[in-house]
Amino acid sequence: MRLPAPLRLGVVTRREKRFLSWGALQDGREIEAHCPNPGAMTSCWSPGGEAIFTEHDDPRRKLRFTWQAARVGGAWVIVNTQLPNRLVEEALTGPGVPGIDGARHLRREVVSPLGEGRFDHLVELGGAPMFVEVKGASWLASPGVCAFPDAKTERGARHLHTLTQLVEAGHKALILFVICRDDAEAVRPAQEVDPRFADALRRAYDAGVGLLALRTRLDAEAGEWSLVGPGAVIL
Repeated sequence: MRLPAPLRLGVVTRREKRFLSWGALQDGREIEAHCPNPGAMTSCWSPGGEAIFTEHDDPRRKLRFTWQAARVGGAWVIVNTQLPNRLVEEALTGPGVPGIDGARHLRREVVSPLGEGRFDHLVELGGAPMFVEVKGASWLASPGVCAFPDAKTERGARHLHTLTQLVEAGHKALILFVICRDDAEAVRPAQEVDPRFADALRRAYDAGVGLLALRTRLDAEAGEWSLVGPGAVIL
């Protein structure tokens, strides 16, 4: 997928109140930018590090710029938490997703048939429907391994509980972790940050919920973010 255009290269200097960031563009402009990431963003950026912003001319927007990606230790990291789901949707409706070859996209934003919860996608795989929930993992907790989440997520734990109930009721379900940085190939639950989510993920797996991680790569010059293959989920 292509990052939203037009892109502006620069550096990011600080981030405050979760959704605000500041930086400087290559053309010398100092900017305030929307930070579309409610998490802690641990290991995802450093003051003065390279960054990619999007510039918008919509007068209805409060901020003209949006922070999309940052470079840390030579690796590009997607910081916009809305992009992993878009990447997966483009793959499902186009060339396909590694690890679930042959899945056919049915619709997005699907309400659970059990009456509780909403999930990112419904696909058809092997002639049967499957609920898919996408999570973007960007915290590099150890070399090559991302941990999710980087902040407590009650919503994430609820998703897992509902997916577990769906599988126990005879449905198919999948948690799909998108690894949002070039220097990682695996993801694990962040027990040290959110033990409730970590425990719920293990229970979901034991119940039959599928787990899949996908590695990605960002071509910053072209503004192209792509899937490069399956990764590992470490429980």
